Amino acid sequence: MTHIDLNNKRILLTGASKGIGKEVAGYLMKMGARVAVHYNTSKDSAETLVANYKETNSKLFKADLNVESEVLGLFKSVEEEFKTIDVIIL
Repeated sequence: MTHIDLNNKRILLTGASKGIGKEVAGYLMKMGARVAVHYNTSKDSAETLVANYKETNSKLFKADLNVESEVLGLFKSVEEEFKTIDVIIL
């Protein structure tokens, strides 16, 4: 596995609770990133993912990306929690 040093990087990843997004989130956390794990309906999966990487202090964020106010709320919540976002992966 390729190692990329992502320590102290704060990354917002949408669709991170299942499929490719979940695999990407896991990889980012393995590399040391603190990930804002976005989900819409798969809360249990997202919770399990974050629990597996407690040391990264990653957090869950729920939003329906089809609803503009929820998208704006997602960014506001992540910014409040993380103070800054280094990378956004949509």
